[in-house]
Amino acid sequence: MAVDFTVGTPDFYKLGSSIRSVVPMTLVGWGFTTNTSTEACVLAVGDDTTTSHEFALFVDGTSGEVRAMARSTASAAAVKATITTSVWEHYAAKYISNVSRFAYLNGVVGTENTTSRTVAGTFDETGIGVRITGTSVNTWDGFLAHVAAYDVALDDAEIASLAAGTSPLLIRPQSLIFYCPLVNTTAQELVAGVTLTASGVPTNAAGPPVMWPSMQEIELFSVGGLTLPGFHGANRGIMRGINRGVG
Repeated sequence: MAVDFTVGTPDFYKLGSSIRSVVPMTLVGWGFTTNTSTEACVLAVGDDTTTSHEFALFVDGTSGEVRAMARSTASAAAVKATITTSVWEHYAAKYISNVSRFAYLNGVVGTENTTSRTVAGTFDETGIGVRITGTSVNTWDGFLAHVAAYDVALDDAEIASLAAGTSPLLIRPQSLIFYCPLVNTTAQELVAGVTLTASGVPTNAAGPPVMWPSMQEIELFSVGGLTLPGFHGANRGIMRGINRGVG
């Protein structure tokens, strides 16, 4: 399953806190876009009172690039081309340090961006399908699913595995800080157990080819200290309802 976002409404989700404010981090998500003319955001964290402090994973419909942006007054972005519209693709933004960031498309890494950007400010919001700039800009047009964030810089093989359809729950679960599979329009996040607030009227859609782990596999993370942080009982119920499958 996935969620369908309409840019004209616009449709997006926000959380009134930031899931991460410093590097390293990795932002990932599956997208199906019909956009060929504007920038459209997958996942962003930042200071909602200003346009100057933000990390964002987005695509540029005009240039056909995936971008891993760090913005502090001015922006610096790593890019990876070229997206294809109207098909499911996997996007990732990896931030190693204030002078090292990469963008990925379908598990393939682009050129490193080494422009120095120390992103400061009061990080107070997280957005799916929208940037964090004080106004609702660069909203998504199309479908999104399996949007996640890690508090580490995943390696190339891990990002390639996500792009091949591995669930974020199975990639470094001890470092997974945010995972919103978007299996329905409720936008329930599975790590901290929070629900994002919808703007507009997002609708359900068919999802990308992501393999869900079984409940038995999730329970295995409790062995050896790899427990998913904050994996709440209510969210276990979501996983039991989904069971193992693709979508």
